[in-house]
Amino acid sequence: MRISDVARSVAANAKSTNILADKVGRVVTRPTLVKLYSSSSAVGILMSILVSSQAGIETVMDDQEIPGTNRFPLPLEDFVTQFALTGPQDEIHIFLRNRTAGALTATTVLDLDPVA
Repeated sequence: MRISDVARSVAANAKSTNILADKVGRVVTRPTLVKLYSSSSAVGILMSILVSSQAGIETVMDDQEIPGTNRFPLPLEDFVTQFALTGPQDEIHIFLRNRTAGALTATTVLDLDPVA
């Protein structure tokens, strides 16, 4: 399954809400490998990924720069990270933070591949 968030605008020196909040696939019900690709309109967008589960909240990535390639993410060039979810009811939360003085946009793609 693929989840996309296209051209998410992040105001200057601001942090977004969860970009997956309205997406159907954000809650995983079985073991899944997640591959994440992302790009922004310019350098300056930082990404944080949290996973909430029955055991609590785990930080997968915290304030890491994403590529400023200004295009729809390409699998090889714009790969950011991959991680495994064990389910059931694991929920992915992704936040973007703009560290620049101007608004930027970011596009994020997640490929969710069930492994069992």
